[in-house]
Order: sequence, then structure tokens, then C-alpha cells
Amino acid sequence: MFDWLKRSTPSLPGKPSRVTVASPRAYESNTIVLIDTSYSVGQEMVDFAVRKGLPAIAGSMLSASTRNGIVYNLGVMTFASDVCEVVPMTDVRAFDERRLPDDLAASGVTMMEKALWRALAEIDKAKARQDRERIARAGSLIVVVTDGCPTDEDGARKDLSPYL
Repeated sequence: MFDWLKRSTPSLPGKPSRVTVASPRAYESNTIVLIDTSYSVGQEMVDFAVRKGLPAIAGSMLSASTRNGIVYNLGVMTFASDVCEVVPMTDVRAFDERRLPDDLAASGVTMMEKALWRALAEIDKAKARQDRERIARAGSLIVVVTDGCPTDEDGARKDLSPYL
């Protein structure tokens, strides 16, 4: 699937190619899973996302990693009235679903925009680290598990900003 990433590309005179500059380590890909834990989602869906959804996502990423040699980094955040980091961005091979919290309660409003900005900031931090360590990237992804109704602090429906 990502075989084109393994080929080196010629660099322009005076400008090294990202592929030829990268260290011999594997490419990395960054994924943040945002789980809506607001009241409107409901406790049953929160539990399902944490107990079934996250292990399925991590398992798929781990399987893909062994097939294509890309190191997948996974971070997990929950959002409702606040955004909480549940699993910091880490190599999916170290992901342990037994360490996920058992007490995530569905409550509060859906502060989706705040959560998306925070996820983007975490991905930017991971990219900055990869650039410092000269690790090539294979892309980034944000997976949002939600009922799709972003709200403001008072619970009124709110459209996402045009920047998102």
C-alpha cells in the first residue's frame, strides 16, 4: 500500500529530499482517536468505543505496521466539556487496552472544536519530534467517535469554525 514510501527520490541541487535525509528508521504515522464522552452520546456508546473500538483500531494499526514497516503512533483523547488525554501519543506496539480507564462517564456538552484543535496540536508536536529526529512521516489522521452534534459551553448547537 505504501510501497512508494520505500523508494528514494532524487533531490534537487542544494535541496535534500525528505526521503534521502531521513534516518534509516521506519516511517512514522500519527493517529489521534477522539472519543466523545458527552451526555448526548450516552454511556453505552462510550463504553463500546473504549472497550471494542479502540482495541480494534489499535489492532488494525499493529497489523498494518507488521505488513508495511511503518511505525504507527496512537494517541487517545476524550472530549465533552473538557478535553482529556487518555493515552499519550505512543507507538501502537506499546498500546495496552488494559490500561484504559474504566470510569469514563458520559456527561457534559460536546466541545468538538476544542478537541479537534487539541488533537491537531498533539499531532504537530509529534511531527516536530520526527523532524528533529529526522524520521520520515507517512501521514497523520484524526479519528472522531461522536454523535456529530458539536455544542458550545451552554449546550447550544454550534458549527465548527471554517478553519476546521
